[in-house]
Amino acid sequence: PKKIRVFKDKATPTLDFRVKEARETVKGAVYAAGKTSSDLNAWAYARVAHSTEEEFDDIVAEVPIDSRGKFEFPGVPGRYFVGLWMPPSSDYVNPSEKLLELDETGNLIDLDSNGSILSEIVFNLEANDAVVSGTLKLNGAGVIGLSGEVHAAKGDGGGWQTTPIEDNGTFSMTL
Repeated sequence: PKKIRVFKDKATPTLDFRVKEARETVKGAVYAAGKTSSDLNAWAYARVAHSTEEEFDDIVAEVPIDSRGKFEFPGVPGRYFVGLWMPPSSDYVNPSEKLLELDETGNLIDLDSNGSILSEIVFNLEANDAVVSGTLKLNGAGVIGLSGEVHAAKGDGGGWQTTPIEDNGTFSMTL
């Protein structure tokens, strides 16, 4: 990001950017139950892997997962965290990001494991299969006519779910 100031009575400043040509294509696939996911409403993203936590997350790519469970985006050499953005109330656990390096020759190197060269990034999704349910009570009885939602957030910040509160004060969500 660049900042400029624009004043009412002065000429508009010029703002120039330098860009790098993205010559490589990074490909990936999302699997659920051993096959590519065909009905997943999710996006793949890549963010620059900085040396310190304090630096701004530069999102350099974000693309939808297609109907075949595949995604691809243009890339330039560098180190990246690649992950998935899953919608609230997804049927799947939000997978961990993958630390990858795209080298000068177009090789995609998996830095999370043994530095192997990948032909594509693969995410294997785990199904949400635990049910949390309950009743919101007041003086021992279910609250009737309450409007709202119950939220559940994963302790490491890796995902969240939400479900509406029913008219009788009950709720149920799959985690």
